[in-house]
Amino acid sequence: MKGKAIFALPDGNEVWAVLAAMDEGDGAVFLPQERDMAPDVRTSTGYAEIKTPKSIRKVADRLKHASEQLAEYGNPDGDVYLSLLRFKFEEQAAIDVAQRFVDDGTIKSIRVIHGDGAVETLKKTI
Repeated sequence: MKGKAIFALPDGNEVWAVLAAMDEGDGAVFLPQERDMAPDVRTSTGYAEIKTPKSIRKVADRLKHASEQLAEYGNPDGDVYLSLLRFKFEEQAAIDVAQRFVDDGTIKSIRVIHGDGAVETLKKTI
């Protein structure tokens, strides 16, 4: 970092993903990135992490990192947003990967923002 602050630089897709998935009356503040493990956003309900992978190969890595970031900040049950707005294909494959993270308890729930803007919340199925 060499003495300068690194801030979250949410692109339009990330901002839209959070706003689309928030509940009525929620607030969101994008946080300065003081270190690699800082989550992206503080909402009315706690910390949240946004992941916007561009390929199916990155989904599992991004979700694992999200769970580690939230745990580092003492909020392991924080919100995770998985934006599929950059995906062109393989949405269902990405959802299947995300569902495994929820089912094994790594992440409590994941809000998926589909390419068409629809929002779906994944919860434990088993």
